[in-house]
Amino acid sequence: IHEIYRDRPRTLNPEADDVRVQWIAKAAALMFRDATRIEFFPSTECTELADPIRDGVAEGNRLEIRFTESKDKALVGRVRVHTPTGPVEYDLNLKPPQG
Repeated sequence: IHEIYRDRPRTLNPEADDVRVQWIAKAAALMFRDATRIEFFPSTECTELADPIRDGVAEGNRLEIRFTESKDKALVGRVRVHTPTGPVEYDLNLKPPQG
C-alpha cells in the first residue's frame, strides 16, 4: 500500500469479524478484538455525549460512549484503535438498527 494511503482513515464496517458495535438505551459500545486502547473524536453530527472527556478514551478493547438522549442516536466521528501492530483510524457513521 502506498504510504500516503496507509494512514488514511478507513470506513468502519460494523459487520467485520474483529469489530462489534453494541447499542444500549443511552449508549453505544465499540469493541475491537486486538485493541489495546481506543480513542473517539466525535463530529458535529454526533449525538451529544454525556461525558466526552471520560467516554473519549478507553484502555483495552472496549469503549462505551454515553449519550444525553436515547432517541435518534447517531455515532459519528473518528475512532483511533491502538493495536500491537500500530494505530488504525476509522470514520464512523453509525445508527442503531431500527425495530
